[in-house]
Amino acid sequence: MSLINLSALWKIVVFGLLAGAGLPAIFAVGLLSLSRGPKTRTAGADSEAVVGGKGRVTFGADHHWAMPYYFDIGTGDSDFTWQAELGLSYSFGWGDLGVAWRYLDYDLGSNGPIVDMNFSGPAAGATFRW
Repeated sequence: MSLINLSALWKIVVFGLLAGAGLPAIFAVGLLSLSRGPKTRTAGADSEAVVGGKGRVTFGADHHWAMPYYFDIGTGDSDFTWQAELGLSYSFGWGDLGVAWRYLDYDLGSNGPIVDMNFSGPAAGATFRW
């Protein structure tokens, strides 16, 4: 009877912490009335603080298989934002092929025309090394 050494099959290759802030500038030009003429105003200059992490867990006898992951959470002018991505990839001698699923959610509060929005879907990609 032989035992499987799980520590030899699973290995965390990379883990990184993320932090940041952003201030996108979104401007709109609107006509208030013909007597006043055009006026430029800020349509929504939101600032956000974001923290998160990303990494890659490899597994298999030769560590050719990997599960890359990414997540972050943030807040600021919006009430709450978060996103997560989890994938599966296989490493060849020339690079990697992989697929992933990503989810992104914004809770913008009740002050604007859009209160909540989210996006999700698959992704596929290739990484070439030389």
